[in-house]
Amino acid sequence: MTTTVAQDLSACLTGTSRDAGALPRASSRFARGCGGGVVVVSPQAAWFQKTEPRPTSLPLEPIGSEAQLDQVLEEAQERKQAVIIEWSAAWCRKCIFLKPKMEKLAAAYQDQIKFYCVDLNSVPKALVVDRGGVSKFPTIQLWKDGRRMDEIIGGKEAWQIMEDIRNMIGRSKSRL
Repeated sequence: MTTTVAQDLSACLTGTSRDAGALPRASSRFARGCGGGVVVVSPQAAWFQKTEPRPTSLPLEPIGSEAQLDQVLEEAQERKQAVIIEWSAAWCRKCIFLKPKMEKLAAAYQDQIKFYCVDLNSVPKALVVDRGGVSKFPTIQLWKDGRRMDEIIGGKEAWQIMEDIRNMIGRSKSRL
């Protein structure tokens, strides 16, 4: 027996949905759980879902000067939030490889922590060496309350760096 999308939706809402095997399947439809069975809902009928999809990656916000770094740290302090700063260079292969992974991590933690990047080729050396204390690239730092709290120097595999960053974020939450 074939049912329409409206009948399937009505059955779900009233709690009289049938077994999932009896419902039609099509690649252009979404399957939604309901009660004991599954209701197939077309994209047009999914208007009642008000959740916006979360981005899978977010570009890291660039920091281009010492004044901008001060502003970022001050705003984070006001929000009582930590920030992650990636210090990288355009010529660094590990930095280039790491960037999309950092952007995915920024999307995953977008409600908890902000991610920034500093391109070493576009800022004064004093910002990198004196303020950031950076000597190797890529360097990922966690800043909280205007101070550098933790640091990862990226001479490892990308998956290890990502795991280290997740752990660093977890440690920063426990220090609240």
